[in-house]
Amino acid sequence: MKLDPTEAGKAIEEEVLSLIRSGQVIENIDTVMRLETRIMERLKSGGATGSSAQRRSSSSSTNEWALLARYAAHLKQEEDIKKALEAHTRAEKAKEELRMQQEAAVARQKSERESKRFELQRVQQEVRVWRQAEVAKREARRSASKTLSRDRQLQMDQMHNRQEMARLLRQAADAYAANTDKETSRRAAEREITARAAARKELEAVFEGNRAAQRARAAARAAEQELDRKFMAQSIEKLARQEAERQAQLEKVRAVQAAQAADAATRPPFKIWVDEKVIERQAKEYEALAAEKEKQKIAAAAAAAQNTAAEVAEQLHFQQMARAAEAEAKAEELAAAAALEVVFAAEEAQKAKRTAEKNRKFKKALDDQVSAQKAARPRPGMTETEKKINFKLLKQAKETLKTRNTNINN
Repeated sequence: MKLDPTEAGKAIEEEVLSLIRSGQVIENIDTVMRLETRIMERLKSGGATGSSAQRRSSSSSTNEWALLARYAAHLKQEEDIKKALEAHTRAEKAKEELRMQQEAAVARQKSERESKRFELQRVQQEVRVWRQAEVAKREARRSASKTLSRDRQLQMDQMHNRQEMARLLRQAADAYAANTDKETSRRAAEREITARAAARKELEAVFEGNRAAQRARAAARAAEQELDRKFMAQSIEKLARQEAERQAQLEKVRAVQAAQAADAATRPPFKIWVDEKVIERQAKEYEALAAEKEKQKIAAAAAAAQNTAAEVAEQLHFQQMARAAEAEAKAEELAAAAALEVVFAAEEAQKAKRTAEKNRKFKKALDDQVSAQKAARPRPGMTETEKKINFKLLKQAKETLKTRNTNINN
């Protein structure tokens, strides 16, 4: 029968597309043979009747040259089908690889988001811990300030006591100097002795109160140090150093007081008096020194807090910049993958177009050849010599076409 090249090309194209859409896996030559069988059935059903096809097949079977021509056309058709299926397989593999890459990119982005979330939580936790430490430091400073205020009040009380004692001693000295009478002098001396004894007892009571206050402060400091040591080792070290300095200053004051008391014990009553201006000046100097040290400690703590806050802000800024750069890189990667997919699809379309054009030209040439053979005088069959030369090729052609016809009939 005569094959229309347009109809044959259309049949091949439709059957190949049908196989592709079905999603059937192309594993061996049997799939290709079944595809070829369906194509031949379509061509057979659209051509001449069965009897005329049998007559043509019977007539052609006597012409070995026609047999070889049919075998060549069959091989060409089989090769085109294989190429179309291989192109589809490559396209499917490329799509699957692209899908897997996209899934991997999504999973990687999700993992990175989780990692960034954990990092942000860690930074926030560090900031919270830092703020808690700052609150603890402020509490420690307030406690130290209260302790210093108590010490200052105690020193002021001691100063007032010394002033009162000096006033009493001055009164006794004045009374002693004013009384010229022996009895008056004796009584004044007795009063002086009594006043000095009372002043001594009062001074001893003051000293005992100072020692008790010092013991109480030492116990309070020990408790505070034990509490603060659990979360603020550096603050404890600073407070201990400050306490040592304060104790040294107090020791200096006590040494001066002891020297004054020792000197006063060797002097006459009227020479024991100490000028109030000297006492006030010493107290003011000590208070000014303590206030300056407290001011320096507060300024140092504020500077440390400001530096820590600046460092945390800088770390957060760098992390945000890194996240933005990573997001931009991921977007560029996905865009490149999408562009690659478009290019690959365009290349596959061009390959399919070239294959279809090649098939069309081949079928047209085959149809022209058949038409030319019909117009020309029938070509005689092969000679015996030609049959011997082409024996293996003729045998292979007959077996292949026989298998194809069997598949078509079944």
